[in-house]
Amino acid sequence: MGNPWYSAISSSRKKEPVENTCPLIDTIIGIIEDCYLEFPREPFLKKQFDMSKPILEEIRTANSSLREWGGKNAEEADEFEEKFDDAEKKIDTLERRIAELEQTILEHEQIISERDERIEELETENESLDEIVRNHPG
Repeated sequence: MGNPWYSAISSSRKKEPVENTCPLIDTIIGIIEDCYLEFPREPFLKKQFDMSKPILEEIRTANSSLREWGGKNAEEADEFEEKFDDAEKKIDTLERRIAELEQTILEHEQIISERDERIEELETENESLDEIVRNHPG
């Protein structure tokens, strides 16, 4: 019961496909800011910091959206997995019922065969009796 391939995949699935990256982004912003503060006379560093911070904030927002989207997909996958497991259980139940009905059919076919043989015996006996009656004088 249960698809082992699907179960292996779903058991390895996390609720959040992407871990929270905000601390990493904060670390990178801090490193860039520290460089700028360490060398305040370098206009290149100020320019890089000013350009990098909005990009990193955009990455933060995108990752947040990705986590939310992934969480919803994980929930949907869990629901589909439940439906899949339920369907497999129903299939197993129906396959057992089919096997029972096939056995019943075989038993009924045997009964029909035995009755057909008995009918043939009775018809033969009836023909013999008809022959006796026809040949009996009187």
